[in-house]
Amino acid sequence: SDAKRVVIHFARPLPRRAGVVLTVRAFDVNANLPFRMTVGKQVKEFRAGWHDGEMGLRFDTDGEVRSIEIEVPQPVSPAERGNPGDTRTLGIGITEITITDGAGQRG
Repeated sequence: SDAKRVVIHFARPLPRRAGVVLTVRAFDVNANLPFRMTVGKQVKEFRAGWHDGEMGLRFDTDGEVRSIEIEVPQPVSPAERGNPGDTRTLGIGITEITITDGAGQRG
């Protein structure tokens, strides 16, 4: 991420009972803070550690939702941490995204 909000758009709608599985890690202080994921009208919190780890959440959708939004708790610039050449505001690194249906089938 390079902002307070990450939005991931999909070509097809998510399943009505969607499982969102992410391989993620947090940057800096975000490893100690909760992230918020919004799918449709549902909002759920999750945590990510310093190293890549898998986490999963389930959402009920209307069958038309085509995006996932993740709110980064506290984006931090590497410049603020002693790397003056990097002014991005980082918070979460996503290595892999898997969407499953209610039966656990990957989509």
